[in-house]
Amino acid sequence: MSRDFASFTPQETLLAAITIEERNGRLYRNYAEMFEELTDADSQQVAQTFREMAEEEDRHAAQLRACYLERYEKQLCLLTPSEMADAIEFPQLEDGDIYSIGRLRVGTVNRVNALRVALAAEEHARRFYLRMAESAGDPQMARLYGELAQFETGHIVFLNQKLRGVSDLSNAG
Repeated sequence: MSRDFASFTPQETLLAAITIEERNGRLYRNYAEMFEELTDADSQQVAQTFREMAEEEDRHAAQLRACYLERYEKQLCLLTPSEMADAIEFPQLEDGDIYSIGRLRVGTVNRVNALRVALAAEEHARRFYLRMAESAGDPQMARLYGELAQFETGHIVFLNQKLRGVSDLSNAG
């Protein structure tokens, strides 16, 4: 059954935020592992970028889980993954281009694609946290969501810088 985000309870909203952070962390760890297999220095740098971003997402998820346990320790949440996916509109991740690393000379196009996927995920998370901050009835939760939106803004700036660097490399070659 499809649901609108506005119909989420505060508990469901917090659970959705945890899911987003965990999902992005897994995505970044997968990309880090893929790029770690390549031997060129640029791919190693991209792998390190994704490893650091995965760690940051893990910290956000832990912070949100702690908040969830503090508020809803014994309350059951019946939000299903399909309800969450329908309401939140996760970015579509097209891994096919990224998995074809071995066919490229040094994988520059793949680095760009991976960074673009990460950028889309971070932009989506930022919009989500801004919506949550605006709709939170609790000032403490609004502040937490606002802080997370600021973190995501920092990630967006960081990824845009990385994308410019990788694009410059591909244009120079």
